Amino acid sequence: MARKLITSPSRREHRPDRALPPCWQRQTRACPVGWSEGRTMRSRSIQRGALLLTAPVLALTVATASSATTPAAPAPRFEVTAARASCSSTIVVPGETAFPESIDYDIRGGFYYVSGNQNAIIYRGRPNQSTAQVFLTAADGVPNNPTGIKAANGRLYIAGAFEGTITVFDLTTHRLIRRFTTGAGGLINDLVVTGRGDVYATDSFRPTLWHITAAQVRHDPPLVLSPWVDLSPSVPYGLPDRPAANGIVALNNGRTLVFVQNTTGVLYRVDTSTGAITTVDTGGVTLRNADGLTLTGHTLYVVRNVDEQIAVLHLSLDARRARVATTITDPSFDVPTSVAVTGFRLLVTNSQLDKVLAGKPGVPPFTISSIPRPRHRH
Repeated sequence: MARKLITSPSRREHRPDRALPPCWQRQTRACPVGWSEGRTMRSRSIQRGALLLTAPVLALTVATASSATTPAAPAPRFEVTAARASCSSTIVVPGETAFPESIDYDIRGGFYYVSGNQNAIIYRGRPNQSTAQVFLTAADGVPNNPTGIKAANGRLYIAGAFEGTITVFDLTTHRLIRRFTTGAGGLINDLVVTGRGDVYATDSFRPTLWHITAAQVRHDPPLVLSPWVDLSPSVPYGLPDRPAANGIVALNNGRTLVFVQNTTGVLYRVDTSTGAITTVDTGGVTLRNADGLTLTGHTLYVVRNVDEQIAVLHLSLDARRARVATTITDPSFDVPTSVAVTGFRLLVTNSQLDKVLAGKPGVPPFTISSIPRPRHRH
């Protein structure tokens, strides 16, 4: 089938937030915008029992090495072949123990932000630069094992994993302005900030969602949060050595949340006005080993870590249905855990967390994959 080609690269010259890596700039007229590489996934051997029993790492994000058997999805509206290798590039995340876990892009400032899960460092960079830079460290108040990260409203929000915290930094001054705690025994994995400024966070060990109001972020002193919605009646928790709630996104101006259960791969919809929880109809497709979620419009990106792929779904306006449009893979993926959208590119963190779980050192340089953003018709 014919591929769409970009014929007017000059339109991006005035958009610094859409700057492209040099390898793609050189290939602008040759690279397809929509693609999915049809290659055989590299098999990984991660022992199931080791997942949550090793050193404090986001064990929940790497739930199993065996890929799930996924029922056939409805046929996508297009078929594409493997992308040209020159269309992909990598960005170096410096450090011997970076293990980049989560990434978010701030379109206002033109920077992406990355959490270093094993070195308590937050990195920052521009999409067209080859190396990320240290932005915040433990001395600034970064939690020991930062996981989910979001940049919004001039602030940076960080999920504190086993510390059970949610910290908020000012992006301009780098100053820690709020620290919220949820108590012991949990694992605050990912979070989302709505257009109204409310924060919602998932907990992979305790069956609850956490909620911080916009007013609390702006005015209230540090405090201990109370559970917001009980997930136990609807979402499986307590499976042996397995994480539960993981990536989360918001839509409809914060009236609706969608999060994923890492182990089962089921998407859930939450009505924030009532707390009602229902499953999202994916047409029989499961998304096991689902990690970070990113939503742009009604296109939902689901990162499947040890499967080393990203499922791209179209989410209905009411978030009750989702259909897989395509799947993205790339040779540079190395247990990806999160994705950020930057104009015509996707930035994907290569966590290497399988090595931590196996008690092995990471293999520097740690990287972020920069790949073309797929275009598809719904």
